[in-house]
Amino acid sequence: MIFATWTCLIIVRRGIPHDNRMRLAVSVFVFLCWLLPGCQEGSAPSGKIDDYLLKSGSMVISEAEFSEELELKRTAYDYGVQNNPDEYNALVMDLVSQLSEELVLRCAARDKGIVVSDQELQAAEDEFRADYPDDSFEAMLLENAISHGFWKRRLGIRLLMDRLIQQELRDRIEITSQEIVAYYTRNKDDFQSMEDETALVANLRMEKAEAGYPEWIKTLEETYPVLINRVKIEQYLKTTKVDNEE
Repeated sequence: MIFATWTCLIIVRRGIPHDNRMRLAVSVFVFLCWLLPGCQEGSAPSGKIDDYLLKSGSMVISEAEFSEELELKRTAYDYGVQNNPDEYNALVMDLVSQLSEELVLRCAARDKGIVVSDQELQAAEDEFRADYPDDSFEAMLLENAISHGFWKRRLGIRLLMDRLIQQELRDRIEITSQEIVAYYTRNKDDFQSMEDETALVANLRMEKAEAGYPEWIKTLEETYPVLINRVKIEQYLKTTKVDNEE
């Protein structure tokens, strides 16, 4: 299964060439909304429609935030999706899944004391801007209909999730010498020799982390269940209602 979080996080890693990183970082907000593992769901409280679409503990995704994300997501699709209720509704629910998983990761990061400071966020932005002289950075955002504030907020979330995954998943993976040899044997065409151990270990660690991600995120979802306001979500759907579940 493909996980949006992993693809997004690879973009902000320093290993991505500078010339490609900015375009990827912008495009990800347009194209990257995959179907993700479902979080625990709940119905909106009876008799009241709260001012949230998604909530985990005290952390929420507001209607305004969801609408902004949805508008951007729609730009990645052919205009015809607007006239196909099934496809459009699938698009909406894919976004619900994506933002639900983000809420889980953000809650976990908060409880672990993981933060991205204003200085770190600005440094990350400056690194992207360094390869785009004059007004080319702003022009690229404009071309993709992304406001600078939205782009920077999304960058901060991605950096936060990457830091959580690095600390709680990737860094805790144990790698044996036998696994390194086996990995090299399977992928020797990608490496000059076994002496390139740093790259071998990095790639193997990422591979094992990706394999362990589903079980890891499932545990977090149980700790930080996401409540979905079904009444408000239905307002975004073309025809199909979100089934009410006990």
